[in-house]
Amino acid sequence: MRIGLIVSSVVLALAVTSCGPKKGAKTANDIKRSTKAQTSDGTLTTAEAEGQSAVAKAEQQPASDPAAGAEAPAATPPSPAEEAPAPIEQGPPPVAEVKAAEAANRSGQFEQAINLSRRALRKNEKYTPAMVTMARAYYGLGKTEFAESICVDTALKIEPNTPECYNLLGHIALKQNAQERALKNFEKATQVGPSYSPGWLNYGALLIRVKNYEKAKTVLERATQLAPDRAAGHLNLGGAYRGAGELLKARQALMVALKQQPGYPSALFNLGLLYLDADKVFDGKTRAQQLDQAVAYFNQYKQTSAYSKDDNIDEYVDMAQKLKKREERRIQREQRKKAREAAKAAEKAKAADKPAAGDKPAASGKPAAGDKPAASDKPAAGDKPAAGNK
Repeated sequence: MRIGLIVSSVVLALAVTSCGPKKGAKTANDIKRSTKAQTSDGTLTTAEAEGQSAVAKAEQQPASDPAAGAEAPAATPPSPAEEAPAPIEQGPPPVAEVKAAEAANRSGQFEQAINLSRRALRKNEKYTPAMVTMARAYYGLGKTEFAESICVDTALKIEPNTPECYNLLGHIALKQNAQERALKNFEKATQVGPSYSPGWLNYGALLIRVKNYEKAKTVLERATQLAPDRAAGHLNLGGAYRGAGELLKARQALMVALKQQPGYPSALFNLGLLYLDADKVFDGKTRAQQLDQAVAYFNQYKQTSAYSKDDNIDEYVDMAQKLKKREERRIQREQRKKAREAAKAAEKAKAADKPAAGDKPAASGKPAAGDKPAASDKPAAGDKPAAGNK
């Protein structure tokens, strides 16, 4: 029984770099629907697979991350003139201002990030990192039209090979429920930025969502090569392997994620799903032992801060326990069947060794009753030797 490797065993961390502080609130995951979560570095985190509607757990969400369903704080849209301020001078790259703007984005101070980015652009109006940082701030405020315009109308015209812009455009497309456009933008991010790991991670996560597991494996293997210390990458890779039916590799990837981030809620949740949904023995454990392992991982997940009563974990635990009882009954039936077959085989062998009733061994070694040896060796009665033979 496959309860789900579908869209719901996902943990999509659709986040844009520097899009604000994380919230503690969780989005419930249940058997029938999936959830998505965003990280703070512009990446999607997923752990899903075919029929995987068994859901994975959403991670902590950036407060302003649209993909996480958060409300964007109200703000007055700036005028078009404010979007492209006239430069005062074309000096060296305003690195310090952009770093300060990125820090403001990470802390959720988007208006400040916009002002700092604007200051950077006054020093160098063609400095695309400042444009990207400003676009992220507008995205953080929920002003996707401004964010898209900065990337498409300005940054990409100056520097077409800006992977951060395509990554952001992918997030904007997802917010607009334009999944195909999002896929194209994330793929473009990997093409123009072969070493830009968030692009690979987001592209792979979205490939899992559309159930293209074979391609997702390749993409996410590259993502983990570029960012080997990123737990979300290994989480996603585990989801791709699980969807492709490579359960042992899925377990190995999820264990790497858990090792890199001890107590990682999404990894614990997905390990529970992996063992609950396993349709074969892949790690030396019997099916009953796998179900015990699933319960253990779900219980560990319940001890994390990510757990919510709305997560329906008890439903998964109950399912595992029922499946275990069913498996135990199946084993008992199999044992009784084997015992009956062994008893029949023994009875048949015993019957084959016993001679049939009334049968006696052949008497060819003794003369037949009444038989006597021929008397030709004795003289006939009355016969005497001929006279004169004395």
